[in-house]
Amino acid sequence: MAGVDRGQSEIIGTVLLTAVLVIAMTGIGVAVLGYQTSQIQSTERPASFETTLESDRLTLTHRGGTEYPLSDLLLVLRQGDTTVRYNLGDPTDREASELDGNAVFAGGESITVSQSFVGDVQIRLIDTSTNGYILYDETKTIASTEVAVAPTIETFEVNDTSVDGDASFEVTWNATDPQGDITEVTVELISDETVVDTATTSFSQVASTGTITDPLSNASGGGQVYTIRLTVTDAFGNTASSSKVDTADSDIGLRPPEIETFQATDTSAGGEVSYEYTYNVSDPDGDLVEVSLELIKESSGAVLDNVTDTYGEVNTTGTRTGTLTDPAGSKNDNEEYRINITASDLDGNDVTATTVDVADGDGTSGGTGSPPTIDNLSVRDTTVTLQQGNNANVSFEVTWRASDADGNLANATLQLLSKNGKQVLDTITYSSGSFSSGSDTGELTGTLREPNGKQDQYIIRLVVSDDEGKTDTQSEPHVADGDDNGDPP
Repeated sequence: MAGVDRGQSEIIGTVLLTAVLVIAMTGIGVAVLGYQTSQIQSTERPASFETTLESDRLTLTHRGGTEYPLSDLLLVLRQGDTTVRYNLGDPTDREASELDGNAVFAGGESITVSQSFVGDVQIRLIDTSTNGYILYDETKTIASTEVAVAPTIETFEVNDTSVDGDASFEVTWNATDPQGDITEVTVELISDETVVDTATTSFSQVASTGTITDPLSNASGGGQVYTIRLTVTDAFGNTASSSKVDTADSDIGLRPPEIETFQATDTSAGGEVSYEYTYNVSDPDGDLVEVSLELIKESSGAVLDNVTDTYGEVNTTGTRTGTLTDPAGSKNDNEEYRINITASDLDGNDVTATTVDVADGDGTSGGTGSPPTIDNLSVRDTTVTLQQGNNANVSFEVTWRASDADGNLANATLQLLSKNGKQVLDTITYSSGSFSSGSDTGELTGTLREPNGKQDQYIIRLVVSDDEGKTDTQSEPHVADGDDNGDPP
């Protein structure tokens, strides 16, 4: 009976152990299942968000998923050491929103905040209820809204200094940029589309380059036609470019003489009319050959005396003096006399100045006032190219303005000349009635034409005179290629 008892006891023990194990495993299974569920929930992808970034605002949109109380959400924008935070639960931090009013950020809703960053910006949406859990993190770029402005070429002058068979030019320039970001200026000497010399000046983003002169040269290249190109570049890559065409011949014959000084003093006495004159004439080409003066009686137009001084192709006459007389005149007749001076160069360019005075022996002077000043000369190539050969309906639209400190502007002449300056192809004349006042011509525009001309280089010349005959002259070469650009080529 003891073994039986003993056998029963083993069976009962086994059953009890199995029950305990089942109960234990059941508890463990529930715990494991709960842990796994917790892990799945904790790693569940949060709600989807999207941002739209503009120059002055950012819009955050909820694209679905978990909803969050607005009071728990913090939007952070960061750029370098600068951070801006927006509490989305605070209406004052929001510029605009599309919410349903329940203070919960849910799918389809959006919030807009203002911002002023430019460049790369880090955007983060943080759930503050979970010790800073990051719901959204992305870096976006905001482009500058500032309109990039190209530089402006203020000065571009070319001085032909060629000598002894070599080509050489001095290029003087000045450029500005209102954004203060000029970084580089390049001048190039171009022959047959090949750059034969160049000079580059670099800047650390400046608003003005100041006036700078660069020398360009080409050994043994005298007599050739060159294009001198100026290019200004800013930090954004914007450029301003201008070109001029010139023959390496020291500009001989192209530029007219300049009357630097002209003065006539009334020295009439007794029955004789006399004027002592003083002049100084120069020529930028160094080919001045003659200066002549005339004493003319206004009432009859008769030339009563004249003097001609000849020179051997000089740059300047220096100061010269002399006397013009009318022995048969009378200083007591209130007769008006005109004294003309004409300067001529080797190529036939003539410049004239005039003064008028009553011969009364009062010792007063005329002709010493300021000459006119050409303030602006702008040329636009409006040439229409024809089909046959290189023929063209040549036309240049010229806009100009001049002034005179003495207030005695009298007339102006605008001319289209052949390449060598010897043939006048078209002329526009202006009288004082065309001007705004005696001190300012105002901005005037005229079109110079040569029908059935050639796609060739021309010279546009403007001469402005005052009522004393003093003048200012400006000439520019231009190629008639219809590129809508006043500067060649």
